[in-house]
Amino acid sequence: MGSGDVPTYPVSRQMKSPGPKGPFYSLFSLVKIEHTLFALPLALTGAILGARGLPSILTLLLMAFNRIADRHLDVQNPRTANREIPSGTLSVTRVWGLVTAVVIGIAGIRAKIYRYHQK
Repeated sequence: MGSGDVPTYPVSRQMKSPGPKGPFYSLFSLVKIEHTLFALPLALTGAILGARGLPSILTLLLMAFNRIADRHLDVQNPRTANREIPSGTLSVTRVWGLVTAVVIGIAGIRAKIYRYHQK
């Protein structure tokens, strides 16, 4: 293999079983708590400073979209190949469903707060 060659890794096209812990465990394992505890303060500070306030729903959606968009690159990287989406533990459809549910939930809460303040 030459210095410019990029190694290729097999891509699983079949969905794997969510395992004995179930599909919700797989969804929640998208977020690694040890990474979150370290990176969250830095990311939140950067988001607040960059947005000059709390990040918008669009910002949060783009962060979630990054996991979906990078799935093809994650398959090729040995460090990230075992993540839920590239390994086939979670389907892209299921992750989009989670993102949609969160957006609807946040929109509902914001609408409720808006109506409360209009009284």
